[in-house]
Amino acid sequence: VGLLAGRYQTGRPIPAGSRGDEPRFTVWWERYAEGIRRLQEFADRHGLRPSQVAIAWARQARGVSLPIVGVSSAAQLEECARAMTVTLTPEEREELARYFDTAVKEESAGAFVGWRRTYLVAPG
Repeated sequence: VGLLAGRYQTGRPIPAGSRGDEPRFTVWWERYAEGIRRLQEFADRHGLRPSQVAIAWARQARGVSLPIVGVSSAAQLEECARAMTVTLTPEEREELARYFDTAVKEESAGAFVGWRRTYLVAPG
């Protein structure tokens, strides 16, 4: 929708007729605008785009083999490729998770919880 690409930002009007003007987006934006703002600041401090930080965060999540991304240009593909080389520290991952209260939890696997415990968690 453009949140992580920086098309929609706090304090700027959402263009009428854009994908960001949809009701479901408005609800999501109201809930996460502060997190998006903080994500943008984090990305700026690290010389990255918010989308690259999000991809790096997802890539390093336990149980994620590779984030699925969509691109519509060669430039976006290059940004995604760079994101695959970004390594976040555990402290940075925790900081980012606090922005959205979205720490990756084993329970988020839903019906696959048992599978994750069996195949992804070391015995012990």
